[in-house]
Amino acid sequence: GVDTPAARSVGLNVVQQVRRDKYASQVTSYWSAPRDKAAALRSRDGKSALVLAHVAGDDATAPDRGAAIANHLVGTRDGVTVKPGGMTIAYHQVDVETKSDLTKSEMIAIPLTVVALIWVFGSVVASLLPVAIGLASIVGTMAALRALARFTNVSIYALNMTTALGLALAIDYSLFIVSRYREEIRAGAEPDAATRRTMQTAGRTVLFSALTVGLSLAAMLVFPLYFLRSFAYAGIAVVALATVAALVI
Repeated sequence: GVDTPAARSVGLNVVQQVRRDKYASQVTSYWSAPRDKAAALRSRDGKSALVLAHVAGDDATAPDRGAAIANHLVGTRDGVTVKPGGMTIAYHQVDVETKSDLTKSEMIAIPLTVVALIWVFGSVVASLLPVAIGLASIVGTMAALRALARFTNVSIYALNMTTALGLALAIDYSLFIVSRYREEIRAGAEPDAATRRTMQTAGRTVLFSALTVGLSLAAMLVFPLYFLRSFAYAGIAVVALATVAALVI
């Protein structure tokens, strides 16, 4: 229970260590709060109690600071277990899991995409074109989001949208262009003439499609929630870059 000497010792030690951190303030706990307020920091069964602190910073900095404070405190000592919680820790864990899941999804999706494209295009070289376009648009969009993050909040979820939409548009636009190019070649056109005709037809289709998708995503800019705006930032950037890459690369 929280009223044992061991629990009190560990609890007060946590309080002291948190107070030493320059980003932590308003630190209180069941063991250090006035008696009339301490009861609110104790569980009903008496087996757990809270150490509370305010962590300075915004959504971008507070989660990392909170995790840095908690990381060296968690664990079990003298039969007493210390666990982290609160909004900053939750945000930090979401960030870590999202980045991890994004890496795993890319490692699975890109090889499977290449295999599927080789089957669809019937050519290794042609199948690598959508991958090149997708990677160009994804890397470019991540750079744009990094620049935007200097001036406004950008949600971690924007990265998931960047990867998914970047690959999807790259494949879609590449199919348009390569299929039309092959039609022109089969009709007897020389490569240069086939390329010009492809850009006049399929290239124009890609451009209008991109404008439609980009304008649709831009509607999310009007919402006050920054994570929805982040989807708009990522979507507009990836559409623009995928279009340029598809028409140029």
